[in-house]
Amino acid sequence: MYTVSYEHPHFDAGKLFGIAGLGQVENGGTLEVDEDMERNFLAQRGITLEDAFADDTNVKLSGSSELDPQEVKNILSLFAPAPVEATTTATEPATEPTLSAQDLGLDGDDGA
Repeated sequence: MYTVSYEHPHFDAGKLFGIAGLGQVENGGTLEVDEDMERNFLAQRGITLEDAFADDTNVKLSGSSELDPQEVKNILSLFAPAPVEATTTATEPATEPTLSAQDLGLDGDDGA
């Protein structure tokens, strides 16, 4: 289970802050993140808690995930772009006859 601690130096203790996908936490307070909350966070944000808060100096994350790593991978895969398959195909030269503009009557000569 994760514990999220929030500490913003420019706001009073007790001020509520919303953390998208998790809910509200008081400045200076903590929020316990259970499996369902973590799953909802992954599904809403498409990022793990560790990655989401890695560079946030106001948020401290402790504990660890209780979700199965394969479940996390499956949820995150919903947000990953589909891999582009590199395909090469040999093209055969055209075997059908090609028509010229004159054959199609597009040469500007109306035949008169």
